[in-house]
Amino acid sequence: MKRKGLSSSKSRFYWSVPRNAAEYFSPYSDDIFKKAHPIAYGAIVFLGIVALLGPVAGWIIYSLIVNPAPNSFWLMLGFAGAFSIGIALFNIVAAILKQYLGHYVTLGCSAFGVFLIYLAILILY
Repeated sequence: MKRKGLSSSKSRFYWSVPRNAAEYFSPYSDDIFKKAHPIAYGAIVFLGIVALLGPVAGWIIYSLIVNPAPNSFWLMLGFAGAFSIGIALFNIVAAILKQYLGHYVTLGCSAFGVFLIYLAILILY
């Protein structure tokens, strides 16, 4: 039995990048969801910003307060890694808007980010 309003033809989570992924970057891509759910849309945007910048804030707190690192260019390597992890988390939040870029993007950004942070910690400490 098919539920009304739910599309079972396409899952929100999939492995590869969808064919229409370029449409996700259009300024008008969220208009339908925004009109249908104006309050929820604001909450999702806030959640997306937190997901994107949360790992960066965590890296800054770690490298400046918890375990102070020497002032070096290598801090930016960890910053880039944290931002890459933030992209992966943002991609998961984007699945709510049915704009998920696939598991490959999520896992790739996560692995790359963890590798960069590991490298930064290895070099700095």
